[in-house]
Amino acid sequence: MVDMSTHPTVNPSGLSRLFWNAVKENRLVVQYDTEVGKFQWWPRPNSIYTGKNNHLEWREVSGKGKVASFSRIDQALFYYKAIVPYMLAAIELDEGVRMYGRLVNIPLEEVKPDMRVRVAFEELPDGNKLFVFEPDV
Repeated sequence: MVDMSTHPTVNPSGLSRLFWNAVKENRLVVQYDTEVGKFQWWPRPNSIYTGKNNHLEWREVSGKGKVASFSRIDQALFYYKAIVPYMLAAIELDEGVRMYGRLVNIPLEEVKPDMRVRVAFEELPDGNKLFVFEPDV
């Protein structure tokens, strides 16, 4: 277990509150535009497809996808100093949006493009959680 005492806490507010509340419950939610039938990520007040805000809702997603790209991080601040090196990856979710997160539970040299991953949740000392991705085996 990594010492997370120096990790900045998650401070959900406004638009991100529903997202972070779901993460705290081990769920991954993404905004969905009901008018066009597509997901969008990152959270926004308006649809990236129509510009409207009255057709957006939060929907739970599988949290499964594939590694689109990744980068090895060798220098970091705060809590992350204790875990370098680590991999930060762009994950193409099966629902069609790209999220970024840390890869866990896999040796760095085994990370490959297109490898299947799933969301996992890491508890912080203050009771909040972060989402990370691990191999989907």
